[in-house]
Amino acid sequence: NCARFSGDAPLITIESATARIRYSIVPSNQPRRNEIMTGMENANRRLMWHGMFLFLLGLITGFVEPLFANMRMGLAAHLEGLMNGTFLIALGAIWLHVKSSSLTKAVAYWTALYGTYANWVVTTLAAVFGTAALSPITGGGHHGQPWQESLITIAFMTVGVTIVISSLLILWGLRGRPLSHSK
Repeated sequence: NCARFSGDAPLITIESATARIRYSIVPSNQPRRNEIMTGMENANRRLMWHGMFLFLLGLITGFVEPLFANMRMGLAAHLEGLMNGTFLIALGAIWLHVKSSSLTKAVAYWTALYGTYANWVVTTLAAVFGTAALSPITGGGHHGQPWQESLITIAFMTVGVTIVISSLLILWGLRGRPLSHSK
């Protein structure tokens, strides 16, 4: 048996009579070779940062609930900030295990950010406007102007579609073995 360290690359080659194995030694704070190298090296930390920021926005929303035209929707906005922030923190924690192409991973990243922030923003706007669009329980007899109801309906629909797309892409990236052509 023989162990050799290669020159510049952080690589160890171990050779024996039956096999030749190469281990890549990469510190945990550096991206792996198959990790995205298009400005998304620290995507997991950025997701966690956005998660904490959205969590903070949810907490602040809870303090101003009584000021909203629809306080039930204000409570929903408070909870959306907390839950979506928690989701982004959890996504950041598993992000390095999502194995997809660079494009797929970038789309998953940006749709997750859009879906979580937009969910909080739209729910907060619904509370301010006093609308009941797509949420009859939290609407509780409130109704906004027709343009407000339409705006909130369209926005909630984009949020729903976007977060489902993001979830599917992330789930696909977490399946079995990583893609052999991942970059």
